[in-house]
Order: sequence, then structure tokens, then C-alpha cells
Amino acid sequence: MPHQCADFATALVHEFVHVLGFKDGALEKQTSPTNCAIHLPDNGTINGNVCQHELEFVYAVYGFRLAPGTNFWSTPVVTGLTVSPLTVTVQVDQTQTVVPSLFVFGRQMTGSAPLGSASVIWTSDNTAIASVNSTTGVIKGIGTGSTIVRGKVSNLGSAYQLGTLMSSKGQEIPVTVTPGPPPGTGFRVTAINGVTSPVTVAGTYPIYASVTQQPTGTLQIAWKIVYSTAPQDTIRTLYGPNSYSLKVPAGSYTVRVYATPRGGSGTPWIYGTEGIQDFAVCTGGGGGGGGNLAAPVGNDGTDAVAGC
Repeated sequence: MPHQCADFATALVHEFVHVLGFKDGALEKQTSPTNCAIHLPDNGTINGNVCQHELEFVYAVYGFRLAPGTNFWSTPVVTGLTVSPLTVTVQVDQTQTVVPSLFVFGRQMTGSAPLGSASVIWTSDNTAIASVNSTTGVIKGIGTGSTIVRGKVSNLGSAYQLGTLMSSKGQEIPVTVTPGPPPGTGFRVTAINGVTSPVTVAGTYPIYASVTQQPTGTLQIAWKIVYSTAPQDTIRTLYGPNSYSLKVPAGSYTVRVYATPRGGSGTPWIYGTEGIQDFAVCTGGGGGGGGNLAAPVGNDGTDAVAGC
């Protein structure tokens, strides 16, 4: 008898599986999976632990998942994701990206596998603490505290099946949000240089940001340019080199320049506090603005600009 080669506790686990309702003797000799407690290997041993498929069967009995169908025993069960990082700590207004890479198959003999065509949808348990982009996994600190960000798998295909907990709860990423640095401290833009206010000559001016407490690595700046006569034509750039060609058409108006820094190596980026600086324009010509940045505007369309 195979049971003679196992200790009492291990044999009890096997017999208890019968109590749960696994009566079919064919399960004891099935070829896949072979790590279940119901399975009796040909070498006369007994598996001392239940497998994921047996757990999924119990979940089905108690109504937590649909009843197992065709190919249930031979289809691996996804129980988690390999993600980086496993936990996230960010400051308020900073971001961190969670990247999933592999399927995990707990309590099975199946090794980790690539995601393939499957996708991961991200949600946050408390968006007042941390928000998350549903498709990119970019987490942003909103308010101090702790919450959970969850990744749920969609478009899994037929090669695998989702485990009950992965289906209901998803892959859990603990997130802690800490206060950002006090105003005027930490990694931040301290000035925007390359043009002096007031600007009295129309033209294009190369500008750059001065920063303090820059982290080791590359410095990148995202720019936002707002012309007071055409705020609807606000210009925004992606993060890139610390330079921008600022167009200043003739006129009487204000240009507000925002420069937001990030530094490091991108694993992850460290985000700093943006700098905001106003430049008065008073060239004596028409009005400034966004759009084509060349169309003159009459006196009715100009601002009274301080500093001119």
C-alpha cells in the first residue's frame, strides 16, 4: 500500500482530500498535475501538501468561483505576478511605475511564464492617498498614508486560468505616501535663465533651468509656457534636455514659464519641485500670444504689464 511509505500526518492529508469530495480514483493516478495531495506517485510516496487546483476546487464548492470545467486539472493556474518594485514608497506629487513581467504559478510545478498578449489593469484602493494609471501602472502620491494598488489580469487566453484570489483581489502592491519636502527645500528649480525681464526686443531666447540638490545622474526638464494673451495655446513638452527655445513675439503681455525637474537614472526617476517664473514683454509692438506666435493684436488685446 502506498500509504505505508508516509508518516501519519502526510497520509491524513491525503485521506482528508477524499473527505472534501475527491472520490475519483483516476485523480490518484493522473499525469498532471502530479503534486496534488490526491495524487499517489508510482514510487509509493504521498504528497504532503495540497496543490493549487485542489484549493481552486474548494473555492468553487463554496461559490467563490465557477465550477471547474474541461481541462481544469491540466491548465496551470495563475496565482500572482512578478512585479518590480514589490512595494512602493513615494512622496506627495511624485510618481513611481510598477512593471509586471511574469505570471506566477503558486503550489504548482509550472515555472514562471511571460505575460504574452495578456494585459494588466491597475486600480487603487484609496485614490485620496495614491492614484494609478490603469494601463501604464504609474503610481502618483496624492496624500500621506498607506493604501494598496492592485493589478488584475485581462485577456488571459486559454493557456492558463486565473486563480480565485487573483481574479477577485489581483496582485497587491503596498503603497506608502510620505510628505514632500517643505517649500524651498530639496531637489527643485531655483531659477529660469537665458532671458531677462522685461523683454524689450522680440525674438527667440534659449532658456534653461537652474536646480539645487540634483540627484546623481541625468537632469531632465518638462516645460510649460503660458502666454497671457492666449492661455488657450499653452505649450507643454515632455521631459527632455534642460533647454527650451522661448519665442517672444512683439507686444505687451506676460509669459509665464514652468520648469519641472527630474533626475537620476530612470530606475526610478526622482522628481523635484517645479519652478515658475514670469517674464514681462514690452517691445512697443503689437500683442504676444501662443498659436503661430506672430499674429499682432491691437491695444484692446494687450495686458497692462508690470515692470515695463
